[in-house]
Amino acid sequence: MSRGEGLIGLTRVFMYAGAPSIVVSLWNVDESTAELMTYFYQNLKDGMTKVEALHQAKIKLLSSRGKFTTEQEFSFAQPYL
Repeated sequence: MSRGEGLIGLTRVFMYAGAPSIVVSLWNVDESTAELMTYFYQNLKDGMTKVEALHQAKIKLLSSRGKFTTEQEFSFAQPYL
């Protein structure tokens, strides 16, 4: 079994069961991913289509700011500056 195979198998099970769409990631979830998904699901809740919800979530994430553990702020658009 290769790394990520379990997730791919689980995704396939949902597809076979008739799920209309699935959101998955093979990457580790970090602060930016959590923020993106929070914005995405809020946009879906507000009635946007999946495509528009993701697009608007990306835009909002790039214009927002995060904090390092030292409380120093950074921009998600340029996290290394």
